Amino acid sequence: MDPNQPNQPTGPQYPPNQTPGYQQPGYIPPPPAGPYSQPMGQQPYNQYGAPPQQPAATRWGPTSLGMDANLAAGLGYLIPIAGLIFFLVEKTNRYVRFNGAQATLIGIGYIVLAFVSTFGSIFTAALDRVGVGFFGLFFGCIAALLWLGLVVLQIWGIIIGFTGQYVKFPVIGQIAEQWAGGPPVAAY
Repeated sequence: MDPNQPNQPTGPQYPPNQTPGYQQPGYIPPPPAGPYSQPMGQQPYNQYGAPPQQPAATRWGPTSLGMDANLAAGLGYLIPIAGLIFFLVEKTNRYVRFNGAQATLIGIGYIVLAFVSTFGSIFTAALDRVGVGFFGLFFGCIAALLWLGLVVLQIWGIIIGFTGQYVKFPVIGQIAEQWAGGPPVAAY
């Protein structure tokens, strides 16, 4: 184009018989640009051109089970038998092993407390027949507090497991840490 000639068009040029909105048959338009339109196999980038931050879920590293460490830890507390399975099967991730050991110890606490409550209630019933009735009330209150303590520990474990926090419970935390082979080490 020659800038000295005044009659030349300055806008986009279209082939003859085609208007600006015309598309040839079989034409597939490109996908819209946006944060989710990167080509396959490439790392997505945020609006500033930097790769996204790694989520906290990967903090404890990979597991040999092929699942997220937070998910395994939380499920271990939610279903205590799963905690035992994760403790026995997991070989590489100490965070999952530690939380599985704590969940297993809570499950063992439930079993022991069930036996003690059963035999304790039989024993207190025998004492009531003899005339010592206050012992049954005292034993019942202590057993209820222990049940409540185990439930609170289990709920606390579910929360810390799914959120990826490392918390060593009183009394059982030291035992679980020894079973797991030491304290968990973050992957980064």
